[in-house]
Formats: sequence, C-alpha cells, structure tokens
Amino acid sequence: MNITPLLSFEIDAGKVRLTAAGAWTAPNAAELERLVEALGSQAVTAGGGSIDMRRIQQFDTFGALLLERLLRMWQARGQPIDVVAFAERYQVLRRALRACNFSAAAAAAPQNWIGSLP
Repeated sequence: MNITPLLSFEIDAGKVRLTAAGAWTAPNAAELERLVEALGSQAVTAGGGSIDMRRIQQFDTFGALLLERLLRMWQARGQPIDVVAFAERYQVLRRALRACNFSAAAAAAPQNWIGSLP
C-alpha cells in the first residue's frame, strides 16, 4: 500500500510551520524530492519554526535522509526548524542520521580503488 507523502507550509505569527504526512519512504522518493525542492526554493523571511510529524504513517531511511536534508537546509538559512510530535519508533533512525557529517563525506576526495589493488 503506497500512502502519498505530504509536506505543507505556512507562516504563523512570524514562524515557519511545516506539516508532514503520509509515507516518507523510498517508493515515494520522486514525490518527496519534489516537495522538498519546492519548499527549498521559496524565499521565506520568517524566523525559525517547526515541522509537525504526527501524521507520518511510514518512515524509512530515505525519509530520514530527506528530513535531515530539509532541516539542514533551513538551518543554513538561519531559520532552524524543530521536529515535533514525531513517533518514538522512528526516533532511532533520525538520531543515527543526525550524527552523520554529510558535508565531510561529500568533500572527501574519491579514492582510486584500482590503483590500490596488489
């Protein structure tokens, strides 16, 4: 069963309010990427805010990566977003990804594995 992912946006009292719902999973990768990119391209002058995750029905590693990317994108704008009402069963996955330093991994020089073979 494929549950459509959703991500809505509003500004309330000068704060960004995001609401996520549905299945934030790999089978919905294209739709999730579209939602996050559309949100990322908006010029927002509001301060930080929150993303309400209470309506998430399914969540996997892809969803966690996308959530982390979304949070880091807003943080880079100087508008930190707090995650609220996120089901406890998904917290372990989110915590594991928050510990990753994606910028250091992306900046690492590619290794020449062929040249290192005996």
